[in-house]
Amino acid sequence: MRTIFSVLIFIVLLFSFSSRIEAQQTQTKLNQVELMKKFIGSWKMEVSKDTISFFEVVSLSNNRLEISSKTVCNGKIIYEGKSFQGYDKKSDTFIDIGADEDYPPAILFSSFWFSSENTCELSFNVDPSSNDKVTIKSKIEFKSPDLFIQTITQKNKVTRINTITRVVN
Repeated sequence: MRTIFSVLIFIVLLFSFSSRIEAQQTQTKLNQVELMKKFIGSWKMEVSKDTISFFEVVSLSNNRLEISSKTVCNGKIIYEGKSFQGYDKKSDTFIDIGADEDYPPAILFSSFWFSSENTCELSFNVDPSSNDKVTIKSKIEFKSPDLFIQTITQKNKVTRINTITRVVN
């Protein structure tokens, strides 16, 4: 009788601990579409002393964004481009399609997702002919609603850190 009682207590304890372990592993799924709205608006980034990049992010629908960008050096536009982002429910990420004169009219450029409430991860494929699926990675950390820091890495080395601020009209 004592052995059966001991076995029953062991089983109850085992189930008790397993439910606690399972509860600790459960994470709240981030709402990628809602978090991506943090980017909506006008942004600027100082590239160098005489060069500034501007980005305008607009919502096309609940799960699609359009980004218009231009870079100005000494008052002259040296780059203009557009990209379109759409939410892919299956991968729970946003997929970016770029269109500018340096690339074919429509190429898979990047995918990105929020890994936390204030951190967004990006994977760029800047050379579609490359065997490497990801050639550049970027991490964006929102420091406030009007400021984020972008850290760009290539081959696991930080190549650039950008500070991007919201432009208030």
